[in-house]
Amino acid sequence: ECGSLDRFLQEKWKNGDFEDELVFEENGNEQMWEIQRDSNWGDNYQSRREKGLITTSDLLWFALQIARAMQFLAAMNVLHRDIAVRNVLLKLDYTLKVADFGLSRKLKENDEAYYILSKEAVLPIRYIAPESLTSGRFAITSEYWSFGVVVWELFTFAEQQPYSMEFDSNGNNVLFYDFLREHMSSGRRLSIPNYVPQQM
Repeated sequence: ECGSLDRFLQEKWKNGDFEDELVFEENGNEQMWEIQRDSNWGDNYQSRREKGLITTSDLLWFALQIARAMQFLAAMNVLHRDIAVRNVLLKLDYTLKVADFGLSRKLKENDEAYYILSKEAVLPIRYIAPESLTSGRFAITSEYWSFGVVVWELFTFAEQQPYSMEFDSNGNNVLFYDFLREHMSSGRRLSIPNYVPQQM
């Protein structure tokens, strides 16, 4: 009912409908959860939803559901290979559905736990693990990287594509693929979003 998760998040951010639940104590030194300050905070989530607000807990709930969906796919020996918030659908009750299985592959029992790219294909390179970019091999563990990028998207409200800022500040002298390989092989990563809890 709410469409794709990226559009939903972008709209909430644009309209100022996000409430950060991580607040600083009065001394300003330590972060705490809103529920630690206000014991009724948890009980009032329904009224916040009716007002159209989303919170840090909602973003964490989205991340957990995506992780569970990916865990299910892994148990079924399926590589999604295109997990991104644009490929997640949102119901009114904030239940998520992972969608778009156009690039997915089922690993056979006799496979050595990975899938080798056998022909030229258009792949979402912003979400692909560095080792898969280099080798063309995809494994269930490659999906962990993609999930990390999805968490980054959640906490940046899908405002821009992953690595866009880094690429733009680089001067665009190279192809994006070459930039991304160099960027990641030198140990650089996506910046930590402002609203992500420290534990994440």
